[in-house]
Amino acid sequence: MKLRDFPEEELFLQGSAACQGCPGSIALRVAFKALG
Repeated sequence: MKLRDFPEEELFLQGSAACQGCPGSIALRVAFKALG
């Protein structure tokens, strides 16, 4: 799956304990988008 094919919908929303720019939260966002 290419990055441009990822859906626009965010499954990892604000309000988590991780900040928006933390590598862990970015990895979760990408993983959730890839898994659908």
